[in-house]
Amino acid sequence: TVIPNGVELCSDPIREPASQDVLLIARHARNKNISLALRGFAKLLALEPDWLGNLVVVGGRGRDSSKLLRLERRLELTGRVEWLSYVSEDALGRKLRSSFCLLSTSLMEGFDYPLLEAQASGLPTLASRIPVHTEFHDGVSLIFDLEDGGVSLAGELQQLACDKSLWQHLSLAGLTHAKHFSLKRQTASIAELLTDMNAPWC
Repeated sequence: TVIPNGVELCSDPIREPASQDVLLIARHARNKNISLALRGFAKLLALEPDWLGNLVVVGGRGRDSSKLLRLERRLELTGRVEWLSYVSEDALGRKLRSSFCLLSTSLMEGFDYPLLEAQASGLPTLASRIPVHTEFHDGVSLIFDLEDGGVSLAGELQQLACDKSLWQHLSLAGLTHAKHFSLKRQTASIAELLTDMNAPWC
């Protein structure tokens, strides 16, 4: 059985932000680096005290959960972070459509599907400066540093909020990028490869 590796494209992509919610899809694990998202969001609120949105974290709890909740309190973010352990596929789609952007603060990733899924919906993305992100998402995501305690993350979020043309550019760039990883294209590529190989199991 061959399983295509790609994303579904959206027939009705997002055209403008529906809120100022910053969405992060990540389980509570060290490599997801949710603490940086909390620090960056706190710095954003210091820069933009009238920011109306929340940081929305969708992902299962784990050994880091208690540390993250303590950090939330220490950064005075109580009431500004939504912790959702699980949402259905439909509910996640609604979250994407109702958010300002999608964020990935990961320290390491194999591929990072949430970024592509957001781009396929027309939602702008911000990604940490790690090899897989710079290789696949440089130019279609805003890339921020990992080692500055959230300063560059907050700055990129502020820039995205202040520049409507940047939001639109990233939305369109993400849609174009996601097309290269569509399920339809991946299926066609696999079929072509198997045909060219003239494999006996075809």
